Amino acid sequence: MALYDSQTKIWSSNNDSSIFNPKKSVGELILYTLRRTPDKICEISDDFGVTSTCDDILKRSIQVAEALKEDYGLKYGDVCSIVAKNNPEVSSVAFGCLFNGCSVNPMDVSFAQIDFDHMIGLTKPKIIFAERSVIDKIRKSITKLGLSSRIFCFTGVNGEVAEGITPVKSFYFKNLDVSVEDYRSAFIKDTSKHIALIMCSSGTTGLSKGVCLSHAQVVSQSFRSLPMKASDTTFTFSSIYWITGMITMLSSTIEGAIRIISTQNFSPEYYFKLIEKYKVTHSFITPSMIAGMLQSKATSRVDLSSLKTCYVGGSYVLEDLRASFEKYLGKDGKVIPGYGMTELGGVITFNLTGKPESVGVPLNETEVKIISDDGILLGPEEKGEICLKSPYMFLGYYNNEEALKDVFDSDGWIRTGDLGYFDAEGYLFLSGRKKELIKYKNYQISPETLETLIHEITGLTQVCAVAVEKNNLGTDFPAAVIVLPKDFKMSKKEVIKVLDEKLDDVKKLRGGVYFVENFPTTASGKVLRRAVKELANKLYQERQVDQSG
Repeated sequence: MALYDSQTKIWSSNNDSSIFNPKKSVGELILYTLRRTPDKICEISDDFGVTSTCDDILKRSIQVAEALKEDYGLKYGDVCSIVAKNNPEVSSVAFGCLFNGCSVNPMDVSFAQIDFDHMIGLTKPKIIFAERSVIDKIRKSITKLGLSSRIFCFTGVNGEVAEGITPVKSFYFKNLDVSVEDYRSAFIKDTSKHIALIMCSSGTTGLSKGVCLSHAQVVSQSFRSLPMKASDTTFTFSSIYWITGMITMLSSTIEGAIRIISTQNFSPEYYFKLIEKYKVTHSFITPSMIAGMLQSKATSRVDLSSLKTCYVGGSYVLEDLRASFEKYLGKDGKVIPGYGMTELGGVITFNLTGKPESVGVPLNETEVKIISDDGILLGPEEKGEICLKSPYMFLGYYNNEEALKDVFDSDGWIRTGDLGYFDAEGYLFLSGRKKELIKYKNYQISPETLETLIHEITGLTQVCAVAVEKNNLGTDFPAAVIVLPKDFKMSKKEVIKVLDEKLDDVKKLRGGVYFVENFPTTASGKVLRRAVKELANKLYQERQVDQSG
């Protein structure tokens, strides 16, 4: 349970400091750990069929670092962008950039042109490493912005590279003037002020911001966000664009675990194949992935006994989903919900005890307070906005000071915009997000509360509650967008009828009920609430036109 100070009304972890020295840079720690066990396998690419030892990754990372510095003029403090799925060349590129004291900015391959224009315009990277599929978009952005950024292309699974673009694999022919044993990464005098990573905010509610994480924050907080051991084999579909993907890559390297990677997209069958093939012990997935797996016929045939810790996050986790999937794991296997934030360097709480509905207790020297709309500190069982603090806070949003004005309070705490409360035992519960609240007349309705009610009434697990805003009554209308399982017994009319009968008047779905085959999601499986909301509003307007006609 969390420690609670009744005088200050602050909850905290056990305040154990990191075993790693935050005065050391991320590059220094990676260099040290890769040297320590040169013959150990540290990375296996399933779809590329590439197995890499620590020595393989180390040598390639140094070659990347030296080539960038000597042949392409990369300097300490320059920004390098990486746009790729989990390609086997990604880790050596990221490590090489960090060895040089550069800031790494991962972007997503699913970015639209406007997203690339926006983020490249913010960070103005000196170097961009990218998959062939996004090269044309990146070229357009560079031309539009008048930049001279150099582009390098990752090799595809069939050996393909973009025409006229230098392939990343060319770095691996670099002759080194220094031995691997004598190589030293760039010295960073103040690791709490130097930017290691520029992570994109999730973009579920608007254009991404560049979240600046210092070396000290990554070492102190991020390395401990997804705990693993040297004996673990870990896997996630998240690329390093996502904080969980970045943490998985860094932490597995630092801890000496084996990381399984793939550029393929999620499907229940492929996930099961990887777990069985590599005896994966440690994984990170999303609630929508769990829902998909529970609906798959393959679930009853798969052997998930190797999976000991399955972390789940990214959005609200229904207890039924967690408990149902956990039954398929091994004897000691656990599905562990967590709550995280890119600005805090990753995961902030974990529910290790299985307390129903909770996201757990604070980790890693994190402090938490709950405040009312008026800024009053709240105690146990009182709902309000979740605010966070840690020894090393993020360094702001890259080239976007304006975005910070509503983030920190007067005492330096991050205002998350998430709503929740602690119970008497010190467990944190989420109850919604301020910006996503559905405001029907004078009532504020949490989408998560509405989703839970719909689940309890119908048994449906893939439900997204949103606000229909464009109507003639000047208030939000609650609406629900639902994915119906193939074997679901109730008809659409029956679903609508039972919801109308069972929901309280305030929560009635005046904005409509809409059925879709799948939710729009981010690359890591997180539901894009913004896109779902836009879809619901569009369908509502179309329905109004049909009815008036």
